[in-house]
Amino acid sequence: MKKYISIILMCLVALSCEDKLAQLDVVEFGARLNEPDPAKPLLPLDYKAGSFEIFVISDGDFKAEVHQDCDWLWFEGSSRTYQGNSEDQYITVYYDANRTIMRDGKITLTRKHRNVEIQVNQVGILSEDFSVVHQNLWIGAEGGQLSAKVLTLSGPDDIVIETEYVESDLGQWISQVRMENNYLKFEVAENVAENDRHAVVTVSKKGTSFVGKIQVGQAAAGAETQEMTIAQLKAMLSEAGSVAVEGNVVLTDCIVLNDNLEGNGAENINITSIIQDLTAAGRTLYVSDPQGNDGVRIDFNAGSELLVKRFDHLRLSLAGATLAREADPDRYIVSGLSATAVMSTEPGSGADVVIKQKKMSELQPSDVYTLVELTNCEQPIAKGPYIGVDVSNYCIINKYPMVIRDNEGTTMHMMVNTTCTWHRDGTERPKGSGSITGVIVHEHCDNFEWDQAAADQMVGNGLGLDYVNNLGHIGTYQIRPISKSDIALDNDFDNGFSSLVCEFTYIYSGADQKLIPNYNDRAIWLYNDDGNPCARLTLVSKTNGEVEISTKRDWTLLGPYNDGQLTDITTGNGIWCGGQRAVWFTSTSQENLGRTQGRIDKTCGSAWNSTGWVDKDNNLNRFWQVNFSTSDLTADNAPMSVQLGAVNGYGDRVGGPRNWKMVYTTSDSDAEIEIARYTVPDFPAKGNRRVWHCPGHKYMSFTLPKDADVWGKTQVVIKLIPVDKAADSGDTYSRGTINTNVDNSINYFAVRCNK
Repeated sequence: MKKYISIILMCLVALSCEDKLAQLDVVEFGARLNEPDPAKPLLPLDYKAGSFEIFVISDGDFKAEVHQDCDWLWFEGSSRTYQGNSEDQYITVYYDANRTIMRDGKITLTRKHRNVEIQVNQVGILSEDFSVVHQNLWIGAEGGQLSAKVLTLSGPDDIVIETEYVESDLGQWISQVRMENNYLKFEVAENVAENDRHAVVTVSKKGTSFVGKIQVGQAAAGAETQEMTIAQLKAMLSEAGSVAVEGNVVLTDCIVLNDNLEGNGAENINITSIIQDLTAAGRTLYVSDPQGNDGVRIDFNAGSELLVKRFDHLRLSLAGATLAREADPDRYIVSGLSATAVMSTEPGSGADVVIKQKKMSELQPSDVYTLVELTNCEQPIAKGPYIGVDVSNYCIINKYPMVIRDNEGTTMHMMVNTTCTWHRDGTERPKGSGSITGVIVHEHCDNFEWDQAAADQMVGNGLGLDYVNNLGHIGTYQIRPISKSDIALDNDFDNGFSSLVCEFTYIYSGADQKLIPNYNDRAIWLYNDDGNPCARLTLVSKTNGEVEISTKRDWTLLGPYNDGQLTDITTGNGIWCGGQRAVWFTSTSQENLGRTQGRIDKTCGSAWNSTGWVDKDNNLNRFWQVNFSTSDLTADNAPMSVQLGAVNGYGDRVGGPRNWKMVYTTSDSDAEIEIARYTVPDFPAKGNRRVWHCPGHKYMSFTLPKDADVWGKTQVVIKLIPVDKAADSGDTYSRGTINTNVDNSINYFAVRCNK
């Protein structure tokens, strides 16, 4: 739920009798919450990440700052100056999830010599007054006493304890439940049955919402267990395949690497083009040994409620589980378990597991499902949020592979879920470089790529086309940050290793702005600070030369996104013009589409496009072309890389060019040298969505070889060329032919090198 604080900053001006201007500042507060002290509004926040707004009226400029020890609170920048006016004005403040105890924060608004403080209070997962430390307990068949640490300042009379037995037909076997010295203690009877049994003890505090659960498990009579490490478990399979885990095997020496507190704990599942399982991330664990040498993924059964925290030390029963080994890269997945398989957990911290520091090029199969810090990397395309697609088409996409690259030019994807609390939280993405920490995974994304041959085979085996999925190969490794704080990139582009040779972010049709792309129907120009052109993007016809470029929509508004729509569209999309956010709306209808779709209308020029990719004789006819100079660059600036965002169509039909190649030429040679081949997805067609459709631009990055002869040239030309007439047919990904009425659009193009 969005929260608001209303504050009025009014500055009254009067003339003194000595005809000097005197100023009297009067500050009046009014809040929409029931604060105990109107002079210092106190805003309660949930433990999950989110945002709130401060409503301000001021007749002059004022500054907003977050207190220096409150790094979990932020707006865009540590300090921001706002222009005062008589209109209603909102400042959006964002906050991280709180994985610890309750914490306080403070924001200061300053208007000349007057300060106004806004205090916030965020509850944590752990409460200073009430917190269950041990959430999973296990005992042998012989029974005995168990105890779980419960931190509370309340007396026993304020604590409510309830016991629920999972196997209701086995009777009641837990007794004498009581609180003693911050421990919940109880007796467990002997288990004479042939099967394990389980119960859940719920502990709550009267008159509050604080509830903790403790899962209790007891071994069957005569059960003998075999302890096994992750390395020993993986050794059960020497090649791709699967095997049932037999006997009472207990997985030990494990550290839990993820949770789903911020909604990005693991991947979710697209079942069809309109049906999703968004619970998968909450019932998937990545665990590794403390040394970070071996990791495994554990997929719990649907409906499992895991009482596990990130960095817990875990003991897990593998009775009845299946172990699978998948190839390219080798990785191991345990499935077939319910939440009752969690035998015990001990709280831990990030210091309990080795976080390996690696370059992208150094990743290997043993890193999969372990925690890795990727060094010297960046997000080379920082336009829009982490998921800049059409909100109204979220049903077809559950995650977005955001492209990242390092200073060696290696690229891979950072996976972000649509359920992630910060996937579209209103803040700009970092433009500088640094490190990204996360679990190394191997995931597919059908919205980016598709294997038509594999799909044909599955359909031939009787599977309905709508249920064919998970065929989009996007590389060997991806990284999945669990918390937004895992993305430790500098916000400032100047504090990075990259240098921009040229960058096209949108079309501007006026002649008075020469520091941004300037558009004259047949070319998009970039200008140096001195006003001279430095780069040019054109659309070229093989028969007619340069042809008209049209403006196009995209879906890159930052948000924030709440409850199915964007609640604030004034945050823009991370593109700035003349020191201010670029303005994307000229009408009320455009504003409404911004809120319901995250869309920037085509008249605003956040993307550019063209149809007519085949001529009247059905021959390929057009290509995109970018001209720039590298006369002031040398091979010391290598590697050079190219970034772009592209999509076909806009919802009424499919059939834009599927397969493309990127080539370059120089002023010294007309020979076209290929950089890469890539695919462009189609936007979802109304009434005929397919799992391979993408409801927004696909961001890509390609690196030229370090020995590419592109340095010190008066002109370098990069061309984006369709390589064949393959296209979406409506029922196949690439068995159709190009529809001349379907456009290809680009919303970002840049050339980078190292400083």
